[in-house]
This record gives sequence, structure tokens and C-alpha cells, in this order.
Amino acid sequence: MVRHPGRRHFVALILVAALGEGCDAPPAPPAARPEAPRSPPLSRASSTATPTATPPPITTASAAPPEVPPVAACTAPSRSASGLLDVRDDAALKRCGDPAVGARRPARPCGAGDPTSIPRKRLEAAVPALDPKTRAHVARIVAEGRAQGRRADVFGVVGDSMSISGAYLSALAREETTTLAPELEATFTVGDVSMLARFRGVAAITRRGVAQDSFVAWRAARSGARVPWALRGGRDAPLRRMVRWLSPAVAFVLFGGNDAAFYATDTETLVARFKEDLGHVVDALETAGVVPVLHTLARHGDAPGVPQCGIGEDGRPSDWRLMVRTNALSVAVVELACTRALPLIDLRDAFDTADAAGLSSDATHPSVHREGSGRLDAAGLRCGQNLRNYLTLRMLARLWPLL
Repeated sequence: MVRHPGRRHFVALILVAALGEGCDAPPAPPAARPEAPRSPPLSRASSTATPTATPPPITTASAAPPEVPPVAACTAPSRSASGLLDVRDDAALKRCGDPAVGARRPARPCGAGDPTSIPRKRLEAAVPALDPKTRAHVARIVAEGRAQGRRADVFGVVGDSMSISGAYLSALAREETTTLAPELEATFTVGDVSMLARFRGVAAITRRGVAQDSFVAWRAARSGARVPWALRGGRDAPLRRMVRWLSPAVAFVLFGGNDAAFYATDTETLVARFKEDLGHVVDALETAGVVPVLHTLARHGDAPGVPQCGIGEDGRPSDWRLMVRTNALSVAVVELACTRALPLIDLRDAFDTADAAGLSSDATHPSVHREGSGRLDAAGLRCGQNLRNYLTLRMLARLWPLL
């Protein structure tokens, strides 16, 4: 695991294209063009990679603990949050408060304490069982995907620096960089097979003669990206390349931080534009037979070097403004998932259970445990990327019986 020192000067996620991914984050997978031959157009793509491991037999019985009642994404806990730091409209911009969700710089690395328990009920609520309407909609997308050659044992990733970071999922590709609490592994096990075993070692793509599984495969993600970037470029748009090269059955989609800062407009217009743009991404994935999994946004905290209120001398928006606007976009994601009957990970609510709301010292990107993002136990889940890695596996377990 390559370690990066914490930044001494904050650079907003949304203003610089090459922002670091937080303390301890390993380098992101290079976005080089794979050696696999070009596939047919998006609508009829199929993967050319040869699996390096035979996936375990498909089973549907779950070994997970009792489920929370199936609910729609509409009831995501963060949607109804009403604390002092959950304001989300332009009226809130007329005043200013302290957007800190923890110390300006964490007093000690996340997970350094001695956590005695895992907030199981809270994490279950962040990835609830799918309600009947969502199950039916996902089943329709999966059926279309089968007709187009999508692979149940492959998933893709679409997003910004939160997702291009190597700390997101890459550590799960190898057993030696993964530490599991048995009670957690049971929650992403279907039948007798965990989602780690299901996807680890199954080639999603071949690059430079090396087969890569979904945990480390090429991603339609880039630091500084806003939602429209995913579909920019016609046939060679990042999302379309990801679908051609990997042919995944599922795609994990996370945008919003950059959109919140780059669009100089009122919050209502920002939300409408964001929902429209994200809707186009959903449309493209569904048409291609890929199930979109949406995420609420991590909080924006009290960032070093950024004014708390107003606009800085360099023109950068304040922490308070970014907090209000990311709050609004997070709720917009819930509303879109609700309207479209899509699976949703309530990342924001889950991150609130972690140290400093899951944020690193830049108060923008997810934190990483000092022993790496593959540590999935009570200590590891005090860190943002470790927690997101767990939630991704949990969602795969929710979806697997339908794939």
C-alpha cells in the first residue's frame, strides 16, 4: 500500500483536476486504453476478456442476518435529516455557520481509537433491501442486459475523484490486503459465497496482457469530473467505453461534489440541472442493460485554507456554500433514485457513523485507514473509503440474486 501524506494546504475537490484522495490512498488505476479489441457499438457490446478464475456456482439463499424491511430509496435516512448542518436551500446561504463535521484536521487518524462495535442497524439502513418496485425494475434492466451480453460477474464504476481513487475497491482484489470481520462478511455472502469470492479474480478486462477483475479494472471516472463528462465524446464517451470494454451488469455511479461548486447559479437551478444530467447517465446505462447504483454525497466539512463564509479572495466558494449545495444535491440523488426505482447507497448517512464523518484532513475526500482500505472491521469502518468498500459489497449482495 502506497501512503500519501496529508495535504498541508486544502485544494477543493471541485476546483483542481488532480486532487489527492486523502491520507493513505494508493495510486488510482491508470486510465490507459486496454489491449482488448474494440467491441461493437454500446447497444450490443460484449466482453472479450477471459476469466482467470471460475466464478462460484450461482445460489440465491442468503446467509446474512435478518433483513430490514424492503423499502424504496425514497426513505433514505439522509433525506429526512434536519440538523444544523443539513440545510440545503438558498435561504441558508444568507447566513453562515461552522460547517465542521469533526476537527479541522482530525486529531488522530481515523480508526486509531478502540471501537467496540459496528453500527449494524445504521449500515443496513444505508443499503436497504430492495422494495418490490425496484426489484421489478432491476429485473427488467438485467433481462435487457443479458440480451446484450452483459456479465453478472462484472461491475463497473462511474464518477469523479471519489471513485477514481485506488483506495476505492482496489485493496479488495487481493486476499493479503483485505482484513474481514466474520460478522461483516456474512452480510455480503449469498448462499455460501461472499461477494469477494464472487468477483475477485474474474477477469473484467485485459490490459497489457494482464487480466483484471472488477475491483481494479478501468473506470469511467476522473478527478474534477462533473456529471456531463461521463457522456461527453459520443461513442468514445467514458461511460460508453466502460460498457464496451467491461460489459458489466451493474455500475456504481457517484457524482456531485464538482457540480456543486462549478455551476454559478441558484441552488434550485443547480438541482434541476444536476438531476437532468444524472438522469441522462441513468438512461444510457439502462439502455445498455446495466443496472445503475446511485449514491448520496459525502458531507463537505471545514476545509483548511477555505473561507468559512462568503467567497474567498481567489474566487473560491466558502465551506458553508459548498456544504449547502452538496446537501441539496445529495437529496436530489435520493429523489432521482426514488422516481426511477433504482438501488441507492446512502453514503452520507453511513459516513456519519465514522470518524470526522468519514472525511480525511482535506474535509472533502473520504479517509482511509492507516492499514489500508481493505480493512473491513470495527476499526476500519471508522474510515470513509473502507466504509464505502463495505457498502459496495453489501449492495452487490442485495443485487446478486437478480443478476
